[in-house]
Amino acid sequence: MSKDVQELRAGILAIDRAASHRATKPPDPSEIYTPSHHVSALDPDNSLVVGIRGVGKSFWASALGDDAARSVASTAYPKLALNTYSVGFGFTGFEGDDAPSPETVRQYGTDTDTAKLFWRVVVLRAFANAAKIRMPQTYRDLMAEFSDSEKREAIMRKADAYFERGRKRFLLVFDALDTLSTNWANLRLLTRALLEVTYGMRSYRSLRLKLFLRPEQLDDPAVGFTDLSKLKAGKIDLSWDNVDLYGLFFTRLANENASRAAFKRLAQQQQIELKVKGDRAYLPVSLTRDPNIQQKAFIQLAGRYMGSDHRKGKTFTWLPAHLADGFRMVTPRSFLTSLREAASKSEAAEDRVLTIEGIKEGLRAASRVRVDQLKEEYQWIELALLPLAGLRVPCSEAEIIEPWINKRTVSAIDREAGQEGYLGPSEMPSFDPTDQARAKVRELGLLNTLLKIGVLERRSDERINMPDIFRIGASLIGRGRITPEK
Repeated sequence: MSKDVQELRAGILAIDRAASHRATKPPDPSEIYTPSHHVSALDPDNSLVVGIRGVGKSFWASALGDDAARSVASTAYPKLALNTYSVGFGFTGFEGDDAPSPETVRQYGTDTDTAKLFWRVVVLRAFANAAKIRMPQTYRDLMAEFSDSEKREAIMRKADAYFERGRKRFLLVFDALDTLSTNWANLRLLTRALLEVTYGMRSYRSLRLKLFLRPEQLDDPAVGFTDLSKLKAGKIDLSWDNVDLYGLFFTRLANENASRAAFKRLAQQQQIELKVKGDRAYLPVSLTRDPNIQQKAFIQLAGRYMGSDHRKGKTFTWLPAHLADGFRMVTPRSFLTSLREAASKSEAAEDRVLTIEGIKEGLRAASRVRVDQLKEEYQWIELALLPLAGLRVPCSEAEIIEPWINKRTVSAIDREAGQEGYLGPSEMPSFDPTDQARAKVRELGLLNTLLKIGVLERRSDERINMPDIFRIGASLIGRGRITPEK
């Protein structure tokens, strides 16, 4: 086994598994990779950033809120002038920081007017504190003192003038907004109120609000209001394309101590020189944005094909294709997890860093991790997936729904959601024994929820498929595809 194969494999094994982030725990500056098209997501002028779990919403929220991490982003995206902003948090989903906790928020989600006033005083408190204006610090006192709009707006103008004089701006970040409530009606009310307040705050020159949201939360018709379309016109979809994923992977490989020297030699074989500044290596654009160059580099690690020839697919495109959800989106967490596991399962090979069987095992591992993440994100989903184990996909709607009917799945979800206090499937109507027509479409509502979040997809022939990133971990069978367990 060559020294380079050993070192490159060791470097992949050392890559962090890209664990979940939270807004109040910023990344180390060395972790930050800045894809060129993420500039729009960090732009303070873009209020709405939308993305599925694992694409980096909380990562970027936390980076914006931390001076050291924001400095890295400011260097990567100089046109945003992020170094001229003070940053605070309006919601993080956790207790113990300066933003209101979920429990506090829920106290003020009783009706639309109360919810809008609450979000206005959240903004007021953060903006005024940053402008060094003395304010009551409890939300109860703020709600009582600033229910009068003229008094509230006078403080807002004073804070705005403070930042104008200092040629600075204030950015207030809202993250983990799916945790605002465990009740769909309350969540929708609080989300709609925050969106309305965000739209109404656009007149202040020094203030920017940025909301990180899930797609299904923003696209829910129940959160609509008159001017939402104007706010959504500037919506940014946070995503990673294949070149971003490989750029992230190669950047990590170039900076891991175990693989730094070997990766430099690999790059030199493609006539590519890495730039080194301090203890960090920087990749040229050819390795971060040119898929042809990236493919040549990856072939040196994994070979060209997933078999003896092209019929099984190319290694470079095979993995992202099989890691994609129903919207053809791949998360960096899944990508790095699969490569790390692939390296672990390739340790016996002497002539290549990643073997074909290792890459397949990497997909299996990534799928198991992604399904576990789904269970954390949607607590009802295990009840929905268990009856489908062993089912062959793609299949008809009826073949999906029949196991749910047999196992009384929707009733089990209703019962557990009520007992445990979590949100049920967004498209599944609540149970009403007096409405038989509604009862008959509840399984269809569950199916539509899975389609809406990308766990299922509808093919052009109307059959339902489950992408491999979920199918393997959920133990469904795919015709001619990787089996759940080897």
